[in-house]
This record gives sequence, C-alpha cells and structure tokens, in this order.
Amino acid sequence: MKPRHAAALALVGWYLILPPMLQPKLYLEGHEDYREWKVLRTFPDYYKCEFFRLQVKRLLEQGYDREIDAECIASDDPRLKGN
Repeated sequence: MKPRHAAALALVGWYLILPPMLQPKLYLEGHEDYREWKVLRTFPDYYKCEFFRLQVKRLLEQGYDREIDAECIASDDPRLKGN
C-alpha cells in the first residue's frame, strides 16, 4: 500500500446514523436518502461503531414496538453526499 493510500484510509471515520422520524415511533417512508439521516455519534473504526449500534438498538427497541433502523456508514461514503 502506498503511503498516500494509507493516509486516506486513516482519515475515514464511521458514523452511526438514524433515519429521519416524523414522531418517535414513525419513520419517514422511503428513508433510503442518507443525506437526510441524523448522525448520532462518530467512531474511529467500523467495529466500535457496530458494537455501539447493537447496544443502542437493543436499548431503543425496549421502548418501541418496532425495529429501529440504525446503520454504521463510512464518513466518505458517496451516499451521504447525494448526486
């Protein structure tokens, strides 16, 4: 791996994101546009993000009657920027 590629990989962080909600138990339909999702927290790597996501998901689902959509996504993912 070239040094500049290693530096680029080191700059990538991970976001734990949640889709927009109309009210606490109702997600907007068609919430696949990641630009509208809210960043809950940032992480230095995917594994820390995923571990925290599973903990948050478990806690939130105790108070909701439906599954919580939350995802870990790289900070440089093009879906966050849109077209």
